[in-house]
Amino acid sequence: MPGKKGMKGESLGGVRPNAGRKANRFIVERGETVVFERETIGVEIHKPQLWRVLSVSYDEIEFQCGNDIFVIRKPDIEE
Repeated sequence: MPGKKGMKGESLGGVRPNAGRKANRFIVERGETVVFERETIGVEIHKPQLWRVLSVSYDEIEFQCGNDIFVIRKPDIEE
């Protein structure tokens, strides 16, 4: 075990590739186009729409589709 008295060597400690949980990220940049799909459970599958990304920040993303603007953000208060 690295750090214990007498434990020395080239292969002890350091970075371990592919160790730990994978990060889940959806990466999108301003100006990109994404596909928005919506389904009403048990009723209807709506036609996919192309949404343009207007802005991206740590807790908010803003889209435009036609004359409509949509904002998705984290809630102000954690539940």
